[in-house]
Amino acid sequence: MHWLHRGFSLLLVASVAALVTISAVAIVDNFGRNHADTQSAFFKVMNGNTVTAAEQKQWDLEWSRPSLTFVADQLSVTNKQLQGELQFEMEWPVQQEVVDTSNNTDVFDCHDSNCWVKSQYASSSIQLQLIASTPDGNYFFTKNVSLSEISGSNMGKVDVAVSVPLIGYPELYPQDNYYLDLDLAFALPDNMVRLINGQTPTGDNADFYEFSPGNLADSMAVKAVVETDAKGVPQAGVYHVSLTRKTLTAWYVYSVALIPLMFALLFLHLLFFSKHFAHKKFEEFTEALIVTILAVLPLRVVLVPAEIEGLTRVDLVLGLGLVLIVGVSICKYASEVWAVVPAAQTVGEEHAQESTTE
Repeated sequence: MHWLHRGFSLLLVASVAALVTISAVAIVDNFGRNHADTQSAFFKVMNGNTVTAAEQKQWDLEWSRPSLTFVADQLSVTNKQLQGELQFEMEWPVQQEVVDTSNNTDVFDCHDSNCWVKSQYASSSIQLQLIASTPDGNYFFTKNVSLSEISGSNMGKVDVAVSVPLIGYPELYPQDNYYLDLDLAFALPDNMVRLINGQTPTGDNADFYEFSPGNLADSMAVKAVVETDAKGVPQAGVYHVSLTRKTLTAWYVYSVALIPLMFALLFLHLLFFSKHFAHKKFEEFTEALIVTILAVLPLRVVLVPAEIEGLTRVDLVLGLGLVLIVGVSICKYASEVWAVVPAAQTVGEEHAQESTTE
């Protein structure tokens, strides 16, 4: 039987080593997220500083096409909504490409690096549109942005706060997941189009749509896949967005949540199978058992975000460890009670027989 005890002890040691490794990796990953303080590509170019090829390309694209971007900012688990901003941008080089087809005239009056919308078009609006779709229903959001508002902006940029509903399963935490389909679009006013050398812009100059994970990428693994039509052609501005907890986060949460279960197995071995503690009574372990049970209760507050309500997978794992600790304690108590009663009865019977003999 010695090999069984040794094997069990090795299993516990290996489990602890795994927990320590996961905790160490999580700490290294967290400390490794310190981002360097860097200057934006915009100010680098504006100040004439050296920029990388990627930063230069980003700068050129921002000035060569209108764009509509949904920037995710926060996941509200309580009401299952994704909060963020719709950012529409149309810089002055793009403004000078807008033409009124009814009379073939420019909509903006541009000189040097400045554009002003002509008075007759000041009240005309560009419509921003967002459609969020889930199996539970659809959500439509529209916002009309006047050309005078765009012209009055220093960079032809407008930000609009928006919250969209999504499907989510917070009860699966730390493996909770959320998803939705997102359709972004904007439309110029009637009779207005963008023309470059008399042609509709294509390629890098075409209208641009993007989903950006924003601040949400720090806590969640965000995946945005461009959806395709029946022929497999990618659809501009149409995304399937899925959000999940980062793998390392899930591993760390589970590793800590399993600690009570490991204590339950340890107490099971000490109270029932270990020969080294066979002579000790249940009362000698009572304090350790109570302290362990009390230590389990605050773990839920530490491991599960406050906004997640109801039972999660973490609660189930913690509950299993707690139940096993209590179960081991009760079984040990019952075994000692049943061992004492027969012994007392035997002693009583022996005294009775001695009295009869006398």
